[in-house]
Order: sequence, then structure tokens, then C-alpha cells
Amino acid sequence: KTFLSTHMQVIAQYCFGVELDEETLQNKLFEKLHAAKADLMAWMNDVLSFKREYLDGDLQNLLAIVYFDHDGKLDFQQVVYKVCEMIQDRERDFIRILHEISLSDLVARKPDLRVYLHNLPYIISGHLEWLYQSARYHGIDDSIGKVRQGILQMVPDKTVLLPRPGSLNARGHTELQPMAFDAEG
Repeated sequence: KTFLSTHMQVIAQYCFGVELDEETLQNKLFEKLHAAKADLMAWMNDVLSFKREYLDGDLQNLLAIVYFDHDGKLDFQQVVYKVCEMIQDRERDFIRILHEISLSDLVARKPDLRVYLHNLPYIISGHLEWLYQSARYHGIDDSIGKVRQGILQMVPDKTVLLPRPGSLNARGHTELQPMAFDAEG
């Protein structure tokens, strides 16, 4: 468990009006669900905070770990793709575990737990939205902006997420599709 994971779990209980008892907290599926949530939040943070951490000399970041784990044989873009694949795989794990626990005897015996499980994905998406908007990582003049999928450009003074050419739908919104990163700088 990470500090962020435990902290978010307490906040979630309060916000959702659900108190998680020891049986729930020690349930193996519940532990796996929270481990997947913690990984997703940490790994998304590592992608979007990499530039700042790298410029600060901090290499305790998943992108750096993957780079060194592959003995420097991957270029930066390949590392970003690899980490994004890991995030997508972990997201599938989270969804699978969430579905499994939603059908479990634990939830059948504790119906108010459904409220917690229903809202848990919003913690992850809210965290990601904060990462997108944070001047801490993307410069004070502009957060990434309104685009949420596309090509990520890391330049010295800010991070920019550009829509992929042709990725806008008829209403002018980006289509849901895997995120592609293209780093420069």
C-alpha cells in the first residue's frame, strides 16, 4: 500500500458515506482491487510527471525504471509506449477485479459497498484529470488543456497534449481510443 492509496481510500469512504470494515479491507479481491487502483494512479503520475522529475534529477519514476530494466535498449518513445501498455493492462485488471468483486458474496452481504465500488473509478479519473491540469508538471502558462487523448509533447517549459489528426468526432470531441505519446525536447 502506498500513502496515496491509503489516503484516497479514507477520503473515498468519507465522500461515499461508506465505512469499510476489517472483513472488507482484508478480502483478497478487495486488496487486489486497491492494488490495481494504486498502480494506475502511480503509473499515470509517473508518465505525466516524468519531465519535471527528470529535470530535477529524480529517476525514481516508472519510465526510468523501464528504461534501465531494458539496459537502455529502448529509446524514450519506446519506454513511454511500454509504460502506457502497462497502464492499459492494469486498467483491464482493475475493471475485471471490480466486476468480479461486484458479483461476490461480500457485496451481496453488504449492499452499501456497491456505492463505494461504483464510485471508485472516479477517484482514478479525477486523479488523472488533476495530472492533466496541474501546472506543477506542465508549466504555469497552460495545463495540457482540454484535449485528453493524442500526442504528448514534452518541451522544456511545458507539456502539450495535441489531438491526433482526424481524431475529432462530429461534435468536435476526441474519440475514445488508446493514447499515443510522441515526446520531443
